[in-house]
Amino acid sequence: VPSEAAWSSTLRWLVDAQLRQRGWNACFGRYSVDASLDSFEIKLAREDLMLCTRKNPEMVLDLATYVRGNGPSVFAQRYCVPALPGDSGCYIPR
Repeated sequence: VPSEAAWSSTLRWLVDAQLRQRGWNACFGRYSVDASLDSFEIKLAREDLMLCTRKNPEMVLDLATYVRGNGPSVFAQRYCVPALPGDSGCYIPR
């Protein structure tokens, strides 16, 4: 996806609507971050995973999204906090 904002505000819902038109029953957003729900990491994370279910035929679709970076790299999560002088304010967890 081109950006975190594009996924959460538009693209996620477009994918959900198109899958529903094709017979899928429900889609849920999830995080790839392995942290508790009240953690700092979860508060900064985006729902980069999407789990969709279908009843007839019964199946589950698990989608992972990646954001295109500046260059050849992609990332699932990028944490951005208010920038300090001389700092971009964003980092990719490893």
